[in-house]
Amino acid sequence: MSKVCTVCGKKPLVINLVSHANKKCLRKSYPNLRKVKGEMICAKCLKRKSK
Repeated sequence: MSKVCTVCGKKPLVINLVSHANKKCLRKSYPNLRKVKGEMICAKCLKRKSK
């Protein structure tokens, strides 16, 4: 299962976690995806679609 929105193409981002000692550690931030009728839609697109 891919972690990409089928409507807008939003995908995971690689971000830096910065500690108090200013050490940087990479981690992924995933979009808020929902499964609707067999396709993955992010919450923002789902909200926009319902209006």
